[in-house]
Amino acid sequence: MDAPTLRRRLADGQVWGRGTLDCKGSLVATCQAVEDLVEAGVVPGRDVWLSFGCNEEVSGDAAKDAVAILRERGVEPWFVIDEGGAIVQSALPGVDVPLAVIGVSEKGTVDVELTARGDGGHASAPRRMGATTRLARAILRLERKPFPSHLPDATVDMLERAGAHARMPYAPVFRRARRLRPILSRVLPRLGHETAALTRTTVAVTQLSGSA
Repeated sequence: MDAPTLRRRLADGQVWGRGTLDCKGSLVATCQAVEDLVEAGVVPGRDVWLSFGCNEEVSGDAAKDAVAILRERGVEPWFVIDEGGAIVQSALPGVDVPLAVIGVSEKGTVDVELTARGDGGHASAPRRMGATTRLARAILRLERKPFPSHLPDATVDMLERAGAHARMPYAPVFRRARRLRPILSRVLPRLGHETAALTRTTVAVTQLSGSA
């Protein structure tokens, strides 16, 4: 985002617009921190490169382009930090303190398009099992038959560490997450959509369109 655009989205000391939380907030905080350090005369022991992408949500090439530019300039990063996770509260049952999560892995994506076709007609006399009904039935089947659940190692590590901050009766369970992995992989999906997403490949219907 260029500076004039950013200034237009600042009002009353707040950042306005889509992505204010994800991720304009961290963008502004990073830029402000760097400006404060420069003003204070801080000189880091190593060069620091800032790279801000713009099309991650659509699997764009901004990050790949940034890597290509660094390679062209002969820059080999010693350490790379991305935007990271969020500081969340009540994301895990029994854990009330805020948790600053560090992302060590990321789910991949695959797009699947479902199409249903039917004979034309008039809405005053609809046919049974028309295209819309069949498409809705297919979507419901996806929701009723989720992917199998399991606990990846990263999730087990997180639960074990969260156990130190959990209240009873969750604390001893989380601290023994590795031994209780089979049980937790069945229980966590039942505790809500957030914990369910920790245990399985998820399916989300995000776009619907139709015609008469």
